[in-house]
Amino acid sequence: MFQLLTETFLSTDISVKNKMALVISFWDGKMNSELLELARCKDATAEGLTTALLDILKESNIPKTQMVGFSADTCNTMFGENNSVSQRLKQEIPHLVTVKCTCHSSHLSCSKAFAMLPSIIEEFVREVPSHFSGYKKKDTLIEFQQFCQVEIHSILKPGLTRWLTLQPCAARILEQFNPLILFFTDAVTSNPNESNMKILQLLKDPFTKCYLEFLVVVLEKFNKFNATFQSNKPLLFELKDNVIKLVLDLARCYLKGSYVNSQMSCALLLNPSNDEAFLPLISIYIGNFYIYFPIISLKR
Repeated sequence: MFQLLTETFLSTDISVKNKMALVISFWDGKMNSELLELARCKDATAEGLTTALLDILKESNIPKTQMVGFSADTCNTMFGENNSVSQRLKQEIPHLVTVKCTCHSSHLSCSKAFAMLPSIIEEFVREVPSHFSGYKKKDTLIEFQQFCQVEIHSILKPGLTRWLTLQPCAARILEQFNPLILFFTDAVTSNPNESNMKILQLLKDPFTKCYLEFLVVVLEKFNKFNATFQSNKPLLFELKDNVIKLVLDLARCYLKGSYVNSQMSCALLLNPSNDEAFLPLISIYIGNFYIYFPIISLKR
């Protein structure tokens, strides 16, 4: 018996072709995971991927009836309610257990929640590093870092497809906040273009720092959760306990402790929208800062 894990992606070489990676996990006294195939996909639809997957099993002389589990990311092609790869596989293998990728699911839920924040914050975290591509600007930043007596660190650039990489990037901006204010003040003086003025304005807005603190503290919780399930060991049996821990950890940031504690035995049924259980604004935890003003100054 075995389980199959799959990932489809667009190759980064000159061919730019859809490819599908198949990893097979099986037990022979210990848990093993091996790359079964890295196949080129002529048809990246649910039907095409299912056919390709079953053909690979057949060519490898692996009976499909021996497959007990299937896992992939949570896109509609793989796990949609209708006509997805998982649905098609279950028609072929009725006993098959299908499991969505834990890390991908948490990534999507987190990015969806942060869509409620002003979009300008994510734009800010992505735009700041773009100003330090040249050595001259990096050297200027180092001078301001030395003046402010902070660590000489580069400004990190977030990944385009890995949304949770915003966390270390936002943390680095907070670390370098004072040198950045000095850098962009100098930049606006010598070159008052729209981009420099926009970033300086955001750096001077007190709510920018609050949003970044919030981004760092919450995304760190999700990154730790994801890191647990990026282990080489099978940890599905720990999923529920880790989800409960994450839910309670987030809830305690803005819900009354008495309400959270009363839901400990059924944490997954906790109501995150129960306004009667909300903490006063002054007590809501967003990292090293607390919210003191019920006013949002940044435009969405």
